[in-house]
Amino acid sequence: MLTTNITWILALRLVLGAGLGMFNSLAVSLISDFFEGDERAQLVGFQSAVQGLGSSLATFVAGQLALIDWPFAFLCYAITIPIALLFFFIIPEPEREEPTVSSIGTGHRGGGISLSVLGLGAALFLFMTFIMIVYTKTGIMIAEKSMPNAGFLGTALTLFSLSTMIAGFLFGRIYKWFRNYAPFISSLLTATGFVLLWFAQSVTMVTVAMLIIGFSFALFIPYIFTILTKIVPKGSETISISIAMVGSNLGAFASPYIIKLVGVLSGNETASFSFLVSAIVFMIAALLCLGITIRGKESKTQTAVHS
Repeated sequence: MLTTNITWILALRLVLGAGLGMFNSLAVSLISDFFEGDERAQLVGFQSAVQGLGSSLATFVAGQLALIDWPFAFLCYAITIPIALLFFFIIPEPEREEPTVSSIGTGHRGGGISLSVLGLGAALFLFMTFIMIVYTKTGIMIAEKSMPNAGFLGTALTLFSLSTMIAGFLFGRIYKWFRNYAPFISSLLTATGFVLLWFAQSVTMVTVAMLIIGFSFALFIPYIFTILTKIVPKGSETISISIAMVGSNLGAFASPYIIKLVGVLSGNETASFSFLVSAIVFMIAALLCLGITIRGKESKTQTAVHS
């Protein structure tokens, strides 16, 4: 806020990003330190929902501060001061266990970074790669199809964010109902939303599709982090969650480049085609999630029978 030198601003943004990266990982891992079972799943959903709500509010506050003078927009980050004080004085220090060393790829609870963690990080990468098309391609598709009331897209994006927050608050209950079928349901709903976007001929239909995608999107992310906190050993939660978040952020960053490459290779770079590709990807993901869940249930049943 105190400098107008663009080099310093960019350098300090890197510092800000490093702090946010640490905070985001700890925000989830601390939940696993203090809570268990369905309560943990519920709070991971809350964390996802409140993160979206905070982002929206911070954007609004920054905009109002910028009306005074543009450097004042950075004051919105002052919210970290009371957060830091609350943590320092109220949140107890959790008991920490040193993670045991094991080679990558064991996949067991012995510690280290297992293939399961890397696999979940890869799943988040692919999920974010194709979900971000909603932000980057919807406006282009509306223009391609010359839809009336194109200005409603801004409201549709707001409703998209609202549906993700609602799903986040409901995640604990949904997880309690469906358990490991949650990613199958999420992927199936997302595929349905992208099919609707592919067929859409009006902004109304686009809005309905975005509401479906937004709701299902907010079911997948908390599920991944809930599973992560279950499968990793004590002491490895933060690094495992960090790896998953790296996958998520890289997917969001790489999304336009990957979609561009898919369009070039297929010879069809229209926004509608990118929605069709996303629908196919999420339908395949739904079938894979269903197969993994059924196989997991069968394995547990056989184990119970043999024991």
